[in-house]
Amino acid sequence: MRKLLSCLFSGVLALGITFGIAFGVTNATASESEAEKFFSATENAQVYVNYQAPEHIGDYQGIFVKAKDNGDSSVTLNYELDLRMFTAEDTIVQLIPITTEPKETKSDLELSGITVRLTDVEDENVFVEMYVQRNPDPTYPYAGYASARGNGQLLTGRHFNDKEEITYYSASNYGRSVKANFYGRPRSGQTIETDIRPMSFAFDYDTSCVHTDKTVTHAYKDTIIADLTDSEHMKGTWSGFKSGIVKMTITASSENYSNKDSGFMILNFGGLDLSEDGWTDSEAPFFKIDTMGYDLDSLPEAEVFMRYPVYQAVAFDKFDGVYGSGSAEREVTVVVNKEGSSVPVEVKDGYFVPTETGVYEINYTAVDTSGNVASKTLKIKANNMAGISHEWATPIATTATVGIKTLIPQHVVYGTYGEYSLTTRVYENATGKEYAIKNGGFLTDKDGLYTVEVTVKDFLGRENVFNYYVTAKARKVPVLDSIPTIPVMMILGKETSLPDFEAYDYYSLTGKKTNAEKYYLIKNANGELIQKVKPNEKFTPNASFGESVTVEYV
Repeated sequence: MRKLLSCLFSGVLALGITFGIAFGVTNATASESEAEKFFSATENAQVYVNYQAPEHIGDYQGIFVKAKDNGDSSVTLNYELDLRMFTAEDTIVQLIPITTEPKETKSDLELSGITVRLTDVEDENVFVEMYVQRNPDPTYPYAGYASARGNGQLLTGRHFNDKEEITYYSASNYGRSVKANFYGRPRSGQTIETDIRPMSFAFDYDTSCVHTDKTVTHAYKDTIIADLTDSEHMKGTWSGFKSGIVKMTITASSENYSNKDSGFMILNFGGLDLSEDGWTDSEAPFFKIDTMGYDLDSLPEAEVFMRYPVYQAVAFDKFDGVYGSGSAEREVTVVVNKEGSSVPVEVKDGYFVPTETGVYEINYTAVDTSGNVASKTLKIKANNMAGISHEWATPIATTATVGIKTLIPQHVVYGTYGEYSLTTRVYENATGKEYAIKNGGFLTDKDGLYTVEVTVKDFLGRENVFNYYVTAKARKVPVLDSIPTIPVMMILGKETSLPDFEAYDYYSLTGKKTNAEKYYLIKNANGELIQKVKPNEKFTPNASFGESVTVEYV
């Protein structure tokens, strides 16, 4: 959030005062002109910074937004949020609908819909929209509904009003009642403002879930209003943000402004509470470390005298933004040392090399501009392990028949660090020609020596190649590639034929695969040959066939 703070403090340091009181905190001194410090764009919107809500709303301070004319309005924040630092516990934005004067009748406060849109800075077609809208059910008009979707997605489900069935937010976790009064009808015997409550949206970057806060009224245990990865409730695929860095736009529909006194206040955005007199940064950054899919408590061990990766770390700070390797302004300091020693081990190109067995520490440190320190240590054990070994779960055949599949058994691998990759290829020794492995085996097509080559590479980059040899020889008997389906009934006097099938001869003078001669033998009950026919050759059964015959394919 560096961009935000550089804009804010540049206008107040010359006066020697802090931001929180620079522009005043009462309605009388709330400044519309200071909006440019917060927003890069405004459309049909009057914006008042450091606005103190009227007494009938409550003790709230923030940014007041209302329309200049009776139409849609929007405001876009002038800095970028890095969503990678946000979880379900972190507020993206908190809003409250307000009126500048007390109201008691229906429709005096017509705040029917507000949209918060997070747009990827790398691709404007990638976004998440979060909504709060009035309840379409007239029984509870003072309630609102919160929901969300990603680009290319629609919420599924049905909702009924008093006249017709309308497409709306689905039940369960997708579209929930909130206490914030975004419609304007008071409960019986109460004023509109009695039902007004602020509400928050949160976006958990790791789970792609949109949350509301405790102001949500429902019987569910969590606060999820949309899981963008849930295909059951979301129509369309959520592919995620490209970088995690977004801009925020808040839009209010024209129905929000049915009278000159209605609008909404922004109480918090990006985790920064606008109600504070001065923004004090007392929280240290927090780390996210890319352990390449491994759990922190089960990282791969290191091998002495082999390079080991220093896992990439990023630290997040709500005031300063992102700290990480490759950042020109804010770095995460990484120091590697052997446990119990203060002597650093050289880190080069993202790796270190242990020189003896034992435990090594990768120490990460980030210090924000307010002096808050965050640190994290990963411990890696270094060993001298024997080389990688490979064997088969069951022995692989050393001889093969040309034209008949040779199966490749399951692999068994020992001596690797972390996860490993394994590739298998088959080639003819004389020519180097490779043969495809399909359905767990391979086919040879001529006599000769073949190699089954297995290559294993582990997490540290150690690699070993294992060769197994198979001698293939053609047999004199043709190879049957498919078994024909022979009918169980023939009709006397009716022309018929028997299906073709695949058979090849590999034992030929040319040494090449050739089609074998194929035919059927039809024999009577005594085993005497009645007729010899080729596949698909037409013939007509007659009285000589008797009541039953035996058909052999040859």
